[in-house]
Amino acid sequence: MNPLLAPDDSRLGAARRARWSVVATVVAVIGLALYLGWKEGWFTPVARFHFEAASSKSLRKGMAVRLSGFKIGQVNRVELQPDRRVRVEVAVFRHYLGFVKADSEVRLESDLPLADASLEIVGGSAGAQNAEPGAALHYRDQPQSYDRLLGMAERLEPMIENLTALLEQARQPQSELQTSLRNLADASARIQAWLPGFLERTDTTLAALNRATTAATNTFTPLSQADGSLQATLQDMRATAAEMRAALPPLMVDLKTLVESLRKSAVNLEPAIGRLAPQLPPLIDETRRAASGAGEVIDAVKDFELIRRKINQPPPPAPLLPTSPR
Repeated sequence: MNPLLAPDDSRLGAARRARWSVVATVVAVIGLALYLGWKEGWFTPVARFHFEAASSKSLRKGMAVRLSGFKIGQVNRVELQPDRRVRVEVAVFRHYLGFVKADSEVRLESDLPLADASLEIVGGSAGAQNAEPGAALHYRDQPQSYDRLLGMAERLEPMIENLTALLEQARQPQSELQTSLRNLADASARIQAWLPGFLERTDTTLAALNRATTAATNTFTPLSQADGSLQATLQDMRATAAEMRAALPPLMVDLKTLVESLRKSAVNLEPAIGRLAPQLPPLIDETRRAASGAGEVIDAVKDFELIRRKINQPPPPAPLLPTSPR
């Protein structure tokens, strides 16, 4: 072979390296596909179940089926039935079939903003039989985040309208809110005008109270001392009270004896008073007549005394007669 037509060794090495790179790339892609298939359960034996829903909202092919948070399968098909119902077929890995009971329930988990929606298998009593592959499971529809937002918006809309109407009414010049605000402003202005004088009067009152407190302290401090006049007066009062407490029992005994004596005297005088009772009216009449006669005698003596005084008086001087001029 002509050396000029022979292939270059460097080109042959580059071609071989290129072929090996392509083979390695294909093998890596096939290995990655197999790994992802194994990871997604494509090669894991599954059992199929189905359920019906009123709408396919939030339901899609490939969404995960979970049990207590663990993925145990996925949705294989979502199709519309002639009666407008939606049939959803799910595939559950066979080694999890013991957890799917005949009375289990499929529930659509909320489609949170940062998490994908998924189907959750809940319920199922321990004594219930395992669900047979191909059986229909009970589906419980739950409102999703968008539906709840729409419901909340529908409930908030009347509130917003009422609030808008209230604010619109409050903007009116003659509304109760505006009137209240004006009254509050007037009251605040009056309080601000009255407050300086009140503070000044308060300062004056506090100063006077402080002076009175100081004077009272100065007055009572000497009296509260052990040798003060107040303490001496209190000691005298205590001594007097002690003397009275000592003298009071004998005095009470004497008073009790006197009361007993008076009671006995009253008992003894009661018969005498009963005997004198019939004689008292004539005696009282006689005393009244004697008093009347004594009064007449006293009047007569008074008249006699007046007559005697008149007799003993000297005669009045004779009036002087006027003399005629010579």
